[in-house]
Amino acid sequence: MPRTKLLAAAALSAALALPATAQEIKLSAINFLPNDQIFGIPLVEFANIVNKEGKGAVQVDIRPYGAIPVFEMGNAVKGGVVDIASVPGTFIQNLLPVADVTKLIQRTPDELRQNGGFALLNALHNQKVNVQIVSVHGQPVPFHIYLRDKKIDKADLTGFKLRITPVYRAFFRALGGQIVVIAPAEVLTALERGTVDGYGWPLWDIKSGGWDKFTKYRVDPGFYYVAGQIMVNLDKWKQLKPEAKALLNRAGLEADKGVFKKQAEMDARYKKEQADAGVQVITLQGAEREKYIKTAYDAGWAELEQLDAENTKKLKPLLSK
Repeated sequence: MPRTKLLAAAALSAALALPATAQEIKLSAINFLPNDQIFGIPLVEFANIVNKEGKGAVQVDIRPYGAIPVFEMGNAVKGGVVDIASVPGTFIQNLLPVADVTKLIQRTPDELRQNGGFALLNALHNQKVNVQIVSVHGQPVPFHIYLRDKKIDKADLTGFKLRITPVYRAFFRALGGQIVVIAPAEVLTALERGTVDGYGWPLWDIKSGGWDKFTKYRVDPGFYYVAGQIMVNLDKWKQLKPEAKALLNRAGLEADKGVFKKQAEMDARYKKEQADAGVQVITLQGAEREKYIKTAYDAGWAELEQLDAENTKKLKPLLSK
């Protein structure tokens, strides 16, 4: 057989021998917390579902934690540096100021998808962040104020220096607190050195970062709700086949619902963990309790209205009860 025909036959044989996974799309992903921390787990669960059901079609590869700083993750997924990011809306307000509205969600994942709230959030992220949302997870886990060694007995943070993310910025200011913006990885050092008097964080998991060692008090009741998001670069999303999109959406919904399924068990676990670490509970009562909660939500909605009055007005009835 002539050499040219041999080469052609070899090429054809090689092409026919290619495995089905040759067309498999691999999506890179980043997580705003380590994969083994409780609010880093939803991305892992999402990826596990996709990787199990999407073999030969689509796979998710989570990059090592810290590859991209949390405040730069929005730009990274917007520009396609990575395909997927799991990051709360509070960290992408430079791109979409109203993104932090997710902390005020009081609807279940199914309700959000049925009443148009999810669709509106997604449309805004399409326009401003160049991403498709496939998951809004975490609610109804509340945030709390944690204090290093100074105690309060009323809804007043005057004289306290507190580490914040933008989630609690308006609330802590409304209570008279002095705020300090510090990345999660730097909070332990700030607590150890006494640079801050406390911080805001969900009820779940202050131990993974070592914060429990320098936390004497948790203030009850909780306020707002944790809401992380899993977002896919919109340009990449448009390239996916319908079956792959359906799988990502289904995996995202399962990640959303996963937190609800675990809530009672996890609440009890982390309350005990904090108690075992010596964290004492300050429970505000009566008028001070009412003032505390009212101030939280009034300040949260007011801040968003200042940033984007039109869309805040549309979102409020869909996300609130």
